[in-house]
Amino acid sequence: MPPLSTALGPPLSPTGWGVAAGAAFAALWGLAGARGLAGAWRRRIAVLVLMASAGLIVRAFIAPPQPAYAMRFDAPVYGCAAAFEIVGVLLAAFALRAPARRGLLAPVVAILTGLHFIGLWIATGQRLFLGVTLGLCAAGLIALGWPRRPGGGADPPLAIAGLGSAFVLWAACLSSLA
Repeated sequence: MPPLSTALGPPLSPTGWGVAAGAAFAALWGLAGARGLAGAWRRRIAVLVLMASAGLIVRAFIAPPQPAYAMRFDAPVYGCAAAFEIVGVLLAAFALRAPARRGLLAPVVAILTGLHFIGLWIATGQRLFLGVTLGLCAAGLIALGWPRRPGGGADPPLAIAGLGSAFVLWAACLSSLA
């Protein structure tokens, strides 16, 4: 049986890998956002999230190779950005562990994830990552400003941060494939 990459087409280009990774992270964000919805909407949106991300991953495999943008990648710069994000998320999880503050975690993580994309922009020179930074930070800030519903059920800040982040990442994936 041939490997998956040859069964679906030629091996993934760097752009294809980026699209596949972005779609996978969009699925994680979208599933988190779906958890913030009430009742049957939770399952419906989760299925749509998985379908959208799976479609983008398949598209990354069957897309013709894209011309390489600036094929530079400064790993130490990106490593610093990833370390910043990891440390920031851990500190946020520690600082927001009180029950009254837990609803702030997803929006704060969306902002930190957005800021980490500045490092990806510096490491690659691709302006697309500045747009991702703005989109993820906007989703997090909007979610931070949204009131929580008392008594459980829907969690609008989680839904906004999660689904907003997923939409930003899907848009970046689509623009990379264009």
